[in-house]
Amino acid sequence: KSQQIYSVIDVSRVMLLPFKGLSLLDYAINTSLVISNIALRKQDKAGLIHFNAKTIRIIPAERTYTQLRRLLDAL
Repeated sequence: KSQQIYSVIDVSRVMLLPFKGLSLLDYAINTSLVISNIALRKQDKAGLIHFNAKTIRIIPAERTYTQLRRLLDAL
């Protein structure tokens, strides 16, 4: 318990390539949200780091009720 789980996602143009009906970015976002949801349900802290060539955005890992919504909005 109380582990910090971070999803690190590349949101650059390369991730927009299609694969079986969805983009690679869509798969990464879906996977990140599932893992974050599991972590929060198990009383761990979930956070997010997403980046491209110009910017890096960090959502600090927290165990709050609204954390999953914050991660979803950031993605």
